[in-house]
Parts: sequence; C-alpha cells; structure tokens
Amino acid sequence: ATGKKFVNYWLHNEWVMVEGKKMSKSAGNFTTLATIEEKGLNRLAFRMLVLMSHYRSPLNFTWEAVEGAESALKRLQTLVLSLPDGGVPGASHMEKFLERIEDDIDTPGAIALIFEVAKDDSLSPANKKATLLDFDTALGLGLADIKQAEIPEEIMKLADEREDARKNKDWKRSDELRFEIEGKGYIVKDTTDGPKVFKK
Repeated sequence: ATGKKFVNYWLHNEWVMVEGKKMSKSAGNFTTLATIEEKGLNRLAFRMLVLMSHYRSPLNFTWEAVEGAESALKRLQTLVLSLPDGGVPGASHMEKFLERIEDDIDTPGAIALIFEVAKDDSLSPANKKATLLDFDTALGLGLADIKQAEIPEEIMKLADEREDARKNKDWKRSDELRFEIEGKGYIVKDTTDGPKVFKK
C-alpha cells in the first residue's frame, strides 16, 4: 500500500488458554476487553498480564490472574504519581532494560526490572520516575497519562489526623488511622514533601 517494506519478521504468540483449552470464538470461551471493563477492571490490566508472560509460552487466562495483574499495575501507578518530575533516566537501568527486550522480547524480565527500579534507592525519586516512564514508552502501560484521583474530604481529614498523630509520636493511633484509610480504599504514602493519599 505504501510502496515501502512493512516489517522484517512476523511473530505469533502462543495461545491464550482457558481451563486448558485454546481461547477462541468458535469454542465460545473468549473474553473481550469490554468484558474486562464490565467487571470493573482496567483494560490495561490485561496488557500487564500479557507482558508478564513470555510470548513463546501459553498464557492461562483466569480472572484471578487479571486481578493480580491489575493489582501490580495499580502499585506501579501509585508509585509514579508519588514521584516528582524533572529527572533523567538511569543509564545502567536503561541498558538492562534494552538487554531484556533484545533477549527474545523478554517482557517478563522487563516487568521484573520495573519493580527492581521501584525499590532501588540508588536512584533519586525524580530519576526513578524518569526511568519508569522511559521503560513505558516500550511497554505501553500509560504511566505518563495517569492522573491523581480526587480524594474525598473525609479521607483527607483522616490523613491530617494521622499526620498529627505522627508528629506527636503516637504511633499506635497513626497506625489505626492508616488501617482505617486503607479500609476505605485509599493508601497513605509518606514522602519528603509530606504524606500523600492515593486511591487503591
């Protein structure tokens, strides 16, 4: 159509399996992204699930697996939201990421590296964020586009009360308030700029 070469290679992933059988329309055991969203799950959770499996290996589709992938994705999104802008990607981490992608498109290894970077204290918070966002230009998890959800006033009051308890070194009350906040579907992350609240 363009008069130019389109690709050098075609790759076919292994089958997506459901209860030991290939997912297919003819078998009637297929799931769509719309169905995933109808269940209240992020469609990017399925992308995360696919990336956590090597394309040469069969992928066993279960709702538990999608929920687990969404949980991992939410942890990553919360981390990115909590980090400041203005950093530069870590050169050695970028090199490792490229090695994993060039090693037969090792996306499970690339995802594992993301969580290694998340725990790596040798990177400044801003550089950590820049590194994760750079990785995501290849992975497509939409990390650069996520926005902070509006936090209800009730939750913010609990967070302020918790911060007061921390300042007064009332660790027991601080923990109680943190558990209460988490029970309502939010988490508190203590940063150098003070506590920040995120939706789970």
